[in-house]
This record gives sequence, C-alpha cells and structure tokens, in this order.
Amino acid sequence: MFGAKRMMQKSVTIDSAHPTLIRICFLSLLVMLMAYSTVAAAGFKTVYRQFTQAYQDQHWDEAIELALRLDKLRPDNAPVQYNVACAWARQGDPDTALSWLEKAAQSGFTDAKALESDTDFNTLHSLPGWSVVIGAINDNRIRRRTRISRLFATLPPPLALPDDWDGVTPVPLIIALHGYGGRAENFPKLWRRAAAKKSAIVVAPWGHSPIYNGSSWTDLFEAETIVELTIDWVAERYPIDRQRIVLSGFSQGGYMSYAIAVRRPELFAGVIPMGSGYVPSFDKPPQAGEHRPRYYFMIGVDDKSVAQTKRAAADFEAAGYEVDLRVYPQSGHSFPAVGKNRELTKALLFVLP
Repeated sequence: MFGAKRMMQKSVTIDSAHPTLIRICFLSLLVMLMAYSTVAAAGFKTVYRQFTQAYQDQHWDEAIELALRLDKLRPDNAPVQYNVACAWARQGDPDTALSWLEKAAQSGFTDAKALESDTDFNTLHSLPGWSVVIGAINDNRIRRRTRISRLFATLPPPLALPDDWDGVTPVPLIIALHGYGGRAENFPKLWRRAAAKKSAIVVAPWGHSPIYNGSSWTDLFEAETIVELTIDWVAERYPIDRQRIVLSGFSQGGYMSYAIAVRRPELFAGVIPMGSGYVPSFDKPPQAGEHRPRYYFMIGVDDKSVAQTKRAAADFEAAGYEVDLRVYPQSGHSFPAVGKNRELTKALLFVLP
C-alpha cells in the first residue's frame, strides 16, 4: 500500500509515476473511508484493518476471506475489487485475480500505472485478458479526466491576488485544498496574510463530491487532476513562477497534498500538509531525486493523527527531503489555536526560502 531540519514545538491511492516509488500490491482506502460517515464506515474500517494486517503477515487465506467481506460491504467499489485481486494474486491464483481486476475495470478503476507497476501481478501479464484490462482502465482514466475537466470549468476556484503586485512579474502560487466537508472560499482568506510575505497568489479548488455544506475529494485521481487543472487555469490568467508552487491542505486535503506531491514532485517547490493522516505501508515516499519539494508538517497535539504525522515527517526526512514538523499545543484537529497567521507564515517561508 504507500530533510533535514526537524523542529518540535510543543488525514489512498499512490501510483508509480515516480520510478523509485515503493509500494505493496493493495491500495490504501484512506480516502474512501473519509467519504463515509463515522457510523457507516466503522464496520468497513475494522475489516479493512484486519485485511491489511493479514496481507502484511502474508496470511493469504485470511486476507482473501477479509477482502471478500470488504467487497460485500462496498459492492462495485473499484479499490476494494483491486484489493481482492491482489489477495488472489499473492495466493497464487492469477486467473481469479484477473477476474477481479476485470470487475475493478468495470467499476471505473483508473490507475493503470499502479496496476502495471505491482510486481505481485507479474504472473498475470501473460494471460490473454491482461492487455484488455489495461486498455479498459486506460479508457476509464481518459473518460474520467474529461468529466472532471468539464465540471472544473463550471466551478472556477476562489482566488486571491497579492495587494502589492504589478500584475506582470511572475509570482509564487499557493494551492490550498480544503478538508472533508470544507468550503474552498475560506482558504484564500486564511492564507492571505502569509501569502503577502512572498507576494503569492492563493487559489483554492473545490473537491467534486458535495457533502454537508461543503464538499470532499472523491479520491486521489480526482484531486490530482483538479490540482493540475488549477495550475493551468491560473497560469492562463496570471503570470506565475512555476518553480515556486506550493501545495497545501487541511485534513483530507492535507493527505491529498503530500500524496499528490509524491506522485508529481516536479510540480512543487513545497508542500504543507495540515492535520493529515499517513499510511506508511502505502504512502512512504521514494528517495528524493532531482525534484525534492520541502515538506512542512503541521498538526495539533490532540489530533488523532499526530502519531501518523510524526511518522510521515520522519519517513520524508529519511528519504532525503528537507522537513520541518510542528506539533501545536492546545490544538486538536484544527489550525493552530494560537498565532495561526504567524504559523502559516513560518510554513511558507520554510518551503519558499
């Protein structure tokens, strides 16, 4: 599943776009779990954790049984069906594994690169249906990107320009991703004072799944596509410095921020995840290469994801990235309780020195 300064002041699907990305066959369902209420997700989450443990322990019979239970809890769900396929592949039954991949393709699975990079599926490559599955998944990807692009065009993201800008000089861009049920229009105002320190534009795209009074990110493919569209949308209207783009996010958006940056490190100078989860068996970063964004992790001491965030900071630092970690006192799953503007400014100045 998926540098060097660290300061202590005291929330899934990654593909193989980066050639050194380390991954295990099955897909993280962190993003999926965020898309359901706590009550509705509780049973699924329990079974998924049991499946994850059985898979990591290589107890394949148990993993298959649990994967099939996941499928009953979330029928016609592409990531679940992918996981079932993984369990059968590891059990040594490539034909059954391929049949589950076919089901995942029919349910809309889009991540052909992830599928092709999973060495546990090597035994499937010679099967007659393998190329058909890859083709179907690539078709899904094209169709879904088209749908996302059309919807993005109807939902222009809120944006704030720097007050002292001449409108001609290329400036940095901060992309801020809202959390589950959040509202994009709140983020340009949140970031405006910090952004002024670097005369940066702030833009906050919308996730496309309405929930409560806001929206959520359906999955990582959607979020990555929207971030790419957002960069192009802003660049068509304003001169931006493409070497100084920062990706940030809170909660579900925070998870998306570092997950997207792992997939597309060449796009970003810095990444600022806030209050986000981390699944080390899936999200562990590759060794830093030519493109190495700086990471500034922000988390409240009482946030339930604090241990995950500490682990993420340690893993990214060990992989060769420049990292800062801030754990805020008197704060839970929220922005820093004290000095919010000051702390956002510190984060921005770290990733854009």
